Amino acid sequence: MVARLHRPSGTGAMGGAGGVSRSNSVLLELDQAVGTPLAAAGVLQNAVRAD
Repeated sequence: MVARLHRPSGTGAMGGAGGVSRSNSVLLELDQAVGTPLAAAGVLQNAVRAD
């Protein structure tokens, strides 16, 4: 299984440092919510997160 998650650049309505910080938090939450059960089931072997 391959999944690619994309974080918006922080432009537009959610721009600035606050928008980027919130976007990073949401991506981390999603990463953990999806990755944890997949790893426990033996489906996910490795995850790479590029910030």
